[in-house]
Amino acid sequence: MIGTSNNSLPSSIFTERGIALMTFHEAQVNNYSQFGKPSGGGNYEFDKLYPSLVSNGAYADWAWGLSRLNDGLQQLGSKRTKIDLQHIGVMGCSYAGKMALFCGALDERIALTIAQESGGGGAAAWRVSRSLEKVEGLDQTDGNWF
Repeated sequence: MIGTSNNSLPSSIFTERGIALMTFHEAQVNNYSQFGKPSGGGNYEFDKLYPSLVSNGAYADWAWGLSRLNDGLQQLGSKRTKIDLQHIGVMGCSYAGKMALFCGALDERIALTIAQESGGGGAAAWRVSRSLEKVEGLDQTDGNWF
């Protein structure tokens, strides 16, 4: 199980079943900018690798980065990693829940996606969410991510 940004569920749920856990640190690709000022296009690691890609958002960058992590696992192989590469999963909560959704959707090698609450702009039913109190709305999330 790969946790996006962190492992959003209790580790014991997985480790008691012999499931390996690791974390994908998205800042190595494109920083999280919800509460701070974004560094801006061209200043993230992804941008340095692909300077001509100027219309993509952080979720596309993060999905690319997680796929590179998956590439590494595939190259090392099951014998070396002791990981069943046919059963890779990704999980996340809030903005990282959306990240998990993007990563799972864009890498066919991901067998399981757990978006444990995908926050504003995620998988919520917006017609219902708008009528509820204390629910994060689409307009309360970071537009740079998309």
